[in-house]
Amino acid sequence: MKNISFIMINVLFFCRIGLAQTCPANITTSPELSALLPDWIILSKTQTHDLTGLDIITGQLGPNSSGFEQTLLPMNKDDVAFWKLSDMENGKVWMRCHYRNTSLKIAKRLNTNIVECFQRNERNAPDPKKQKIIAMCVDSTHKNTY
Repeated sequence: MKNISFIMINVLFFCRIGLAQTCPANITTSPELSALLPDWIILSKTQTHDLTGLDIITGQLGPNSSGFEQTLLPMNKDDVAFWKLSDMENGKVWMRCHYRNTSLKIAKRLNTNIVECFQRNERNAPDPKKQKIIAMCVDSTHKNTY
């Protein structure tokens, strides 16, 4: 396996060389109640949540599709989780991104040219809560870049 730095991985993605899909490094949420409570006021503010992980899923996704999706198990080597995708199952393969301190998850359908995905955690992070994580899916131009 090639050992490419976080900077190089970001250059590959942001320069749009070939095809790469990645989880956003963080998301911002605004908590709200599903129903107002009499005599109560909301004191929350927006929060930023850092990326904590990636799932690769096949099948139908959506608010009412629970139980219809299948999470693919990754292979692991040298602190990198990776998925080899040989059959894109008619474009029904998704990347699902998880974030710290929220139950909110986001998902994006993978382009049919994607051949592998990986999640790499920053090694030797001084604070595990601030550990950088890269979660990316790539086409054959970038395979084995983890």
